[in-house]
Amino acid sequence: MCGIVGVLGDHEVAPILVEALRRLEYRGYDSAGIATINSGVLDRRRAVGKLVNLSDLLVHEPLAGKSGIGHTRRANANERTSPYRFSGGRCAQRDHRKFQRLAR
Repeated sequence: MCGIVGVLGDHEVAPILVEALRRLEYRGYDSAGIATINSGVLDRRRAVGKLVNLSDLLVHEPLAGKSGIGHTRRANANERTSPYRFSGGRCAQRDHRKFQRLAR
């Protein structure tokens, strides 16, 4: 199970994304992360464990940007913690079957 939230706004979205994820919080997930776009550059922070770990990381490594997406997720057996790959400011889904299911 995952919780996913996106924000397009006029203010910095990182705190809004964390609060939205907090409201989606449930027992059983093992990681959380957010990605924002600032001046055309995609950047992200992610943390293993509870949402408080991500909040603590953002205190030390803040993210700027007025649009972004956040997620919490529970890994299935033999999965890595994050299904996303970042390269050159781009984000791609690792498993195209999951992407196709989300796109339907």
